[in-house]
Amino acid sequence: MRWLLTIGLFFTAWITGAQTRHNEVGQRIKLFHEAMVTGSGAAQYLDDSLTYGHSNGWVEDKKAFLADLGSLITYHAFGQDSLQISVNGDAAYARFVADVDATLNGRRMQFHLRVLEVWIKRETVWKLFARQAIK
Repeated sequence: MRWLLTIGLFFTAWITGAQTRHNEVGQRIKLFHEAMVTGSGAAQYLDDSLTYGHSNGWVEDKKAFLADLGSLITYHAFGQDSLQISVNGDAAYARFVADVDATLNGRRMQFHLRVLEVWIKRETVWKLFARQAIK
């Protein structure tokens, strides 16, 4: 009987831990998208090895993404819908539909995108490792 209780407690802890990681990633995604709109603080969400793919085929590393944020591209609104997150240890991916209002090269545009983001846990913090969007 004790082994059943031990196994039950183990699975409860495992499920609770998975849900916690899922919530942590979801919160980081939300805060990162808000930082893109405000134009400040986005760097804290990015891994040094970031590869950030835009729907037009343009791919940036962390340095280029941060340099272009607010200068070449300015985000006015970033809405996400149908968020699906899967966590596996210290890696997670998120898929969602994004409605983005941005100014690119001085031209205001709206985008309806399907996005995949890959997040990795560095020590105690989730960082965006890779992102790709398609129209």
